[in-house]
Amino acid sequence: MGDTITDLVNTVGNLAQRVRQLEAAETSVAGGGGAIIAPAARGDMIAANAVPAWALLPLAGANGSFMRRTATDPAWSALVLPNAAVMGDVLYATGPNAIGNLADVAVGSVLVSGGIGAAPSYSTSPTLTGLTLSGLTPSTVIYSNAARAITSLANAAGYLYNNGAGALSWAATAAPTAHNLLSISHGDTVVNGATRGSLVYGNSTPAWDELVLGGAPGSIVIRDAADVLWSAFYLAGTAAQTYTFPAAGGTVALLNAANAFTNNNTLSNGMFLTCLTDGSGGGLRAGSGSDVLWYRGGADYWQTPDSVTIDARLSVGTALSAVAGAAVAFTGAAAGASIYGVQGQSIANNTTDYGIGGFFRVQTAAAVFTLTHAMAVYVANPIKGATSTITNAYGVYIAGITSGLNNWGIYELGAAPNHFDGEVRVQGDTGGEVGTIAITGTSNLVPSTGVGSILMCGATDRYSVGFIKFYIGVAAYFIPVFSVITG
Repeated sequence: MGDTITDLVNTVGNLAQRVRQLEAAETSVAGGGGAIIAPAARGDMIAANAVPAWALLPLAGANGSFMRRTATDPAWSALVLPNAAVMGDVLYATGPNAIGNLADVAVGSVLVSGGIGAAPSYSTSPTLTGLTLSGLTPSTVIYSNAARAITSLANAAGYLYNNGAGALSWAATAAPTAHNLLSISHGDTVVNGATRGSLVYGNSTPAWDELVLGGAPGSIVIRDAADVLWSAFYLAGTAAQTYTFPAAGGTVALLNAANAFTNNNTLSNGMFLTCLTDGSGGGLRAGSGSDVLWYRGGADYWQTPDSVTIDARLSVGTALSAVAGAAVAFTGAAAGASIYGVQGQSIANNTTDYGIGGFFRVQTAAAVFTLTHAMAVYVANPIKGATSTITNAYGVYIAGITSGLNNWGIYELGAAPNHFDGEVRVQGDTGGEVGTIAITGTSNLVPSTGVGSILMCGATDRYSVGFIKFYIGVAAYFIPVFSVITG
């Protein structure tokens, strides 16, 4: 309560001081040069005049007038402003000394003048007349680019071209509806005119280019490692250029010496099989009927009724060998069955001197050199796998020969000697020394006809002592032989 009384006393004191100041000013008027004090009216203001002295500035103007300054004094404006506005409003003169609001509108409209003495307005489709832009050359095109920024296109000769991606350019040719396919209007082409039969292809640039009609009638378009081109070979067709490749009914087209494909032809020298057709049994054909070259003999092999000549090496089931004309490696699948790396068989169908299942011979070329060993047949030691077992290994195994009137397991025609490093055994022998001929049971060494000899070789001389070994049961017996035994 004490503080409130103190504040009130201070306020009254301040008012008394201000009254004394006004009274002093009023006293100075009487003395000349003081403030001119007149009775106050609502809205009046006090401003220093030119004396300078405080003077009344009466309320003036119209509703919306505002205090402005002249060159030296404050004054009420003749211009009237609106009392309120919202974001987006545009202020404009609605009449003499009057400002109004033009309310904002939707996005995309532009402010358009209504003409002299008329109010402006917004429009979504304004009409511009007499627009002048500085800093541009005559005929410069102003447009909005792909980034929706205003840009310009300098004047040039030609036709205005829009690439559809927000860029304008000048084209030397007419409108796109009438320009040539391979013309300067396309930046990705080589300029070429149209030639009958030409094709358009991508060249090494890469750019679209003209592939002129090439080859002979019936040529086809092929490719190399990178490009396309017309082929040197061609299909032989009818006069109406109708081709049948491959022909119907299982026939095949063949390439002859003139690089032309022909149909229903026989395979002869200079012609090559080029197409696989499926025939009645699935195969390759050079014509029809008996002209089958290869056909499916089963699910996993092919057969041919014709002879086959191979000018180079042959491999079956293994890689080509550098030292063998034919390399064969066959892996058997069925357990318990015999397997054959090579199986030979000749079938005689008339009277002949010899039927030979396999014929082997070594031949040397017509040159000066020495062949150390000529072996018509060479039997190598079997190769045994690490965990497998071979019970009996035979270099040469001859089955029982019983089909002839005279049967021979081995028959040598000639006087050449036969060499055996190991023992030669006859049926029933249980083993003996190396270099012996062992006979068991009732086996005998006898001349076939007439008088013959058994020649023995000792350690040094040809006719020195030797032995004939034979068995009775399991007991072995030796008969000494001196020089020549004559039977």
